[in-house]
Amino acid sequence: MCGLWASIGGTLEAQTKSVISALAAISHRGPDGQNSCIIETPSGPLTLGHSRLAIYDLSDLGVQPMSLGPLTIVFNGAIYNFRQIRQDLEAIGYTFSTETDTEVLLAAWMQWGYEAIPRLDGMFAFVIYDQRTTSLWLARDRFGEKPLHITETAKGLAVASEIVALQEAGYLESAQLNKTVARRFLDYGIVEMGEDTFYSEVSRLPAGGLRAYELGADGPKLLLDKSWAEGEENWSEVNVMALPDARLSLRTALENSVRLRQVADVTVGACLSGGLDSSAIVRLVANQRGETTRPLQCFCAVFDDTDLSGDSISEREYVEQVVAQGGLDLTYVTLVEDEAISLIDTLLIRQGEPFASLSILAQYKVFQTAAAAGVSVMLDGQGADELFGGYEDCFGPWLATLLHTGGVKAWLEAAQGLSKNIKGLSLVGLAKATFNSAFPEKLRRRIAWLRGRWPPKTQVTSSEFEVIAPSLAKGTAIEKHLNTLVAKTSLPSLLRYEDRNAMAFGIESRLPFLSKEVVEVANAIPAHLKIRNGWTKAVLRDALVEILPTGILERRRKLSFVTPQDKWMRKNLGAWAVKTIQLNQRRLSAMVDWTKVTRLLASVGEDPETNSAIFRLACLARWCELHDIVA
Repeated sequence: MCGLWASIGGTLEAQTKSVISALAAISHRGPDGQNSCIIETPSGPLTLGHSRLAIYDLSDLGVQPMSLGPLTIVFNGAIYNFRQIRQDLEAIGYTFSTETDTEVLLAAWMQWGYEAIPRLDGMFAFVIYDQRTTSLWLARDRFGEKPLHITETAKGLAVASEIVALQEAGYLESAQLNKTVARRFLDYGIVEMGEDTFYSEVSRLPAGGLRAYELGADGPKLLLDKSWAEGEENWSEVNVMALPDARLSLRTALENSVRLRQVADVTVGACLSGGLDSSAIVRLVANQRGETTRPLQCFCAVFDDTDLSGDSISEREYVEQVVAQGGLDLTYVTLVEDEAISLIDTLLIRQGEPFASLSILAQYKVFQTAAAAGVSVMLDGQGADELFGGYEDCFGPWLATLLHTGGVKAWLEAAQGLSKNIKGLSLVGLAKATFNSAFPEKLRRRIAWLRGRWPPKTQVTSSEFEVIAPSLAKGTAIEKHLNTLVAKTSLPSLLRYEDRNAMAFGIESRLPFLSKEVVEVANAIPAHLKIRNGWTKAVLRDALVEILPTGILERRRKLSFVTPQDKWMRKNLGAWAVKTIQLNQRRLSAMVDWTKVTRLLASVGEDPETNSAIFRLACLARWCELHDIVA
């Protein structure tokens, strides 16, 4: 896991200055050294830079940029199955001089070209220059765990792990806000979707993206721009996998994934939240390690507090059940309101773009504490909720699917089970959720408008209703919803937060639920096994019956690094948000309806929905202020 840089255009002197500034800006991603090279091409000097976090082969043999014959690479990420790929390549005559996954990736590219990518089980973003064809290749992993940002300005083409590198290298001297992205953030809380960023001048290579440029005498020319992962996940195909097969296949895939993600030449730890996903990972690790090695170091953010309804938001009770089974060394992390406010600017800088809530600040503190304890790799549970239906907003699509396939009786039985077992759910509320999932968004919006319920009170932009359409054209309502969570809304945002928070402290974060094998199994499991009898992630619970405490398996309420943000919005955090918004009225006035904003601010602290909308607006305002951007 590292930070990378590539640029072409301008003079050799300008390129040299750019790479020095860029690598300094992302030195936190690679605290183990920096290196660069300049290659003469028909388009001018190509600069490749790398800030290294050494995980495999800690010697200088792992330094990048790394070359193999005509190929030169800068690579950010980890190829977990690199040893198996290495064996395959050795069997056809390749030899290796390092113990790195980088060298294996280069050899795989030499042998198979970009067709090597589907063989990889890992997270990655890389840039390869091929001298044979004077071409520059960019690629990103299937889910976008690792970032790759691109800009083309008068200075030339530049690629970087983080936007701050582009800023410090002088590529964003007159940056403009991407208002479409900003409105989507304010209205829906979406921070990352597709190629767009909060900067009009910066795009990101999409998850699963593959792009190539020919570096000719007339400058870089786009040769190829596609998804290498297209067709890899057939979301519309529902396999009739029976429950026993699904349980066994999922358990085996998870065990294999966790085992591979423990391989490192540095200390491996884990995030632990007390929920099903992270608990599963740490217990699998503890079982695989046995009693012959030191306990796994785990880190948990805990807030012994309640939400606005009086319900506890503390994870302590559940975390202690997992730790009591042995093999774990736990460190608790927390923070108070004033500390949280004081860290918002720091987090905005490290994230590079606005964020939707302070829950990621709890995660930031977890990684900070882990780094101080000498941990360089952390396992985490991102992806399980999106793959297996772990969110309450899955109930509507699931019930809509049941209504379509099984009729009213099936719907009523399922809805009664949910309302009986989960606090806060009623048959009326579930009926509304079913309606919202069964009919097109435009129709629902029209009905809400006729009833005087559109736009919602929290919408402060003047934008039209946007349909966040699923990328799946066919399939049931629940299949479409899960696909949207994975590809467009939930998971991309969480992966951005995870990467920036971990890399802020030079930590490689690994996500076992996003392994190729686990995802293939998840896609083959029918939706009725994922949500069943009032249980979310039912098949995952089934697969983990033998390793998790009953209290975790039967836990229904999801928290996920939750902070007392709603309570804080009634106090100092709310005051900070209101002041920040008011001070930046000039920056935001072209994009928001200030009458709506004023009305919203008068309700600060009243309810979670209002608080979230105000926080997002304040976060965007402060980000614009830090970067001197006017909407």
